[in-house]
Amino acid sequence: MLSSRPHVVMALFVFMGIGAVTASACDDGESALIRLGDGCLLNSDCDEGLSCVFRRCHIQCASSQDCPVADDGTQLRCVIGEKPDHVCQLADERDCSYHSECPGAQRCGPDGACRDQCLDDRDCVEGQTCTAQGVCADPVELDGQGALAERPAPGGQETGFPCAYDSQCVGKGPEGGPELVCRNGGCAFGCYATVDCDPNFVCMPDDGDSSTPGKCEPAAGGNVVCVPGLQQYCECYPSGPGIQVCNLQGTGFEPCLRDTGTGGSGAEDCSPPGN
Repeated sequence: MLSSRPHVVMALFVFMGIGAVTASACDDGESALIRLGDGCLLNSDCDEGLSCVFRRCHIQCASSQDCPVADDGTQLRCVIGEKPDHVCQLADERDCSYHSECPGAQRCGPDGACRDQCLDDRDCVEGQTCTAQGVCADPVELDGQGALAERPAPGGQETGFPCAYDSQCVGKGPEGGPELVCRNGGCAFGCYATVDCDPNFVCMPDDGDSSTPGKCEPAAGGNVVCVPGLQQYCECYPSGPGIQVCNLQGTGFEPCLRDTGTGGSGAEDCSPPGN
């Protein structure tokens, strides 16, 4: 876990050479470096050059290059604050295991870092990319497929691992138990009773015990094969990641789509020719 002690942040701030803030601190006799991360309600509660966002004083930024380096040597990220301000994450605001550990509307990304959530690049700080995982990232953070690397679940953890797709939960369940699925952004059991499932699905095993975790499966005799709206990864032709969405009837998946980066309507069919 990154340190949030004032003297560590002070060293980082001096190293980055934020001259304007330091000069202000000399003028009023109170170190602006110490005010970084302090509680606040208004921008006027923070020293010059800092903004009050998430009720704490933050450095303003236009990109992550404006932000200091954390004590583990990694660049802290520029995130969306309270518009129109963008601010640098504080060191103790970065790491997470659950969405509730992130400030504001940020989500805990698959790499275990708090990130802005998004549907396309316009939802991110300029220069950042909206990944297929639904969170913003700087290009240098992405792998060759344009995705963030997944962080292994903490030892012994069975549920709650952050996710965007069911496939990210495979193998994370307890040994001998049902596979976990992605529910509300976290890996969890699919159901405990049939009432937890979508129409035409039943919770299996259907043993009448609401304390037994299970998995939602198509009801006998039905033609439902997937949960309406469920998303899964697919391979675009000739290469690259795409997404398939289960149709409204649950009878199958729509064609594989590639995000063109032009907004919600900017998806194109990338299925192999003839499909």
